[in-house]
Amino acid sequence: MARRSWRISVHETGWLHRLANYGREPGSNGLALDAQGQLVMCEHGDRRISVVTKGGGKLTLADRWNGKRLNSPNDLAIRSNGDIFFTDPIYGLPKRAEDPMREIDFCGVTGCKRMAP
Repeated sequence: MARRSWRISVHETGWLHRLANYGREPGSNGLALDAQGQLVMCEHGDRRISVVTKGGGKLTLADRWNGKRLNSPNDLAIRSNGDIFFTDPIYGLPKRAEDPMREIDFCGVTGCKRMAP
């Protein structure tokens, strides 16, 4: 039997948003605060590392490696110098290793140097 799941997000204004069924891991997982106190997160569904700024904006720090889309960023760690290390497994992709959206053929720990916005 196919598994169906929906995630409901309620904004502080009361606006409701229903997220589509996307694989097993549609949201964010690895979370850490950088030296500026901004929230850095791994986003499975959007396949990126992003930062929520103090002003409430959201910026993509990394969504590609060597020109290829990340698989499903999961966990991260930030060094005191700002370097970000993260894991990029496949289990957030709906068909995992066989998913046609998969562009990177390995999983593992990846590092990215934080760029100033």
